[in-house]
Parts: sequence; structure tokens; C-alpha cells
Amino acid sequence: MGKAVGMKAERAAVFGQSSREVKDVTVQQILEWAFQREKVRLDAADADQEVQLGRGYGIGNALVLVQMKELGCFVDGGGSSTCHEEAEAVAAIVGNLADEFGGRRFAFQIAAWARMGGTPDWMPGAAPKVTPADWFINRHGRHAVSLVIESDVSGWDERSRLCPIVYLPTARQIEIAREVYVAWVHALREVRDNLTAYGGLRSFRVTHALPPLRPWLKSS
Repeated sequence: MGKAVGMKAERAAVFGQSSREVKDVTVQQILEWAFQREKVRLDAADADQEVQLGRGYGIGNALVLVQMKELGCFVDGGGSSTCHEEAEAVAAIVGNLADEFGGRRFAFQIAAWARMGGTPDWMPGAAPKVTPADWFINRHGRHAVSLVIESDVSGWDERSRLCPIVYLPTARQIEIAREVYVAWVHALREVRDNLTAYGGLRSFRVTHALPPLRPWLKSS
């Protein structure tokens, strides 16, 4: 018993907070704390075994989480037993991301971004630019590949060189990158709402703050 109390006190010291203090954090911050600092994981072996929280009965995840909390139940996470129990709860809620927000597959992406402390690359400042379609390297350096074009104009044989070009990144590549970013923000909102509905966090209070939905509009 004394050892357990000592471990909790030590963990509180690591967090920089007393056992009674509740820290305000954004959903992005608590995800990074859980997956990066506490190293909680979503078990790949369970990727196809989603916990069905009221699906098929017209009951949303948030309502079921509230009911579980009222019954004194805590969400069973998929990480290591050495992780903080609240990190386990965070992982479980991420792992049960609804299909409309990307489901289990996108949950693994969210965990990966949190573990790296980053966000989806929405390609800031990207715009399609002309670039040679292919390159070759010789002892003189790197050069664009060009093609010899032969033509017969008014009886004269003419040769010219043509450099095939492409536009990179393509407009579609930029569009996809930004669609993924928007999907990530919507998924974070869902995780935030489910963490709030769960109500079982004792060390943290998740605020309403979210990353900007379309930061490229402001940057442009």
C-alpha cells in the first residue's frame, strides 16, 4: 500500500502537480501526454476488435461513457500496465473512434501524430510548380531529361529538344493533404467530447480548444 502511494506521489512530482491539482489541457496536449510521454499504445492485435459502445442501439458513444462513469466503471485501454491509468482511458477512447470520424484505422494515425508531437502535414505554402518530368546525373551534375523531336516542315528536316514537365505537388496532392488535416481536427473534437462525457479524468480537465480547422486560409 505504501509503495503504491509512493508511486503516485512520484508520478505527481513528474507531472509538476500535486495529487489534488487538476491541470487544464487541450485535447491535443493530453493525446501527446498519453502517447508520447506515457507511451500508451493501441494494440495492433486488437485493430479489428472494436469495443461496441452502444452501436446498433441508437445510443452514442458519449452517452455510454457517461453511463459507465456513473456506474463506477473505467474504460479499459489497450496500452501497457505501466502506463498511467488516465493515459489508458485516453487510449481506449481514441481506439473507439466512431467510423464517421475514421474509425480504428484513423485512430492509429491520430496516435502516431500524438506520439511524434506533430500534426498532419497540410503542406503550408504549397502550390503546383513546373518541374522537369525526369532527371539524370552525370559527372557534370544533375540535369533535366530532354527528348529530341524530329519534324519535316516545308521539305526541311528539323530537330529540336523538348523537356517534358510536370506540376508538383499536384493540386490534388495538396487537396488530399488538407482533407486529412480537416478530418484530424474533426476527430480531435470527437475525442475531446468523449473525454468530457467520460468524466473519469482526475488529473486533467480537457478544454474546448482545438487546432485551427483550416490554417491555410489565414496563411494565405
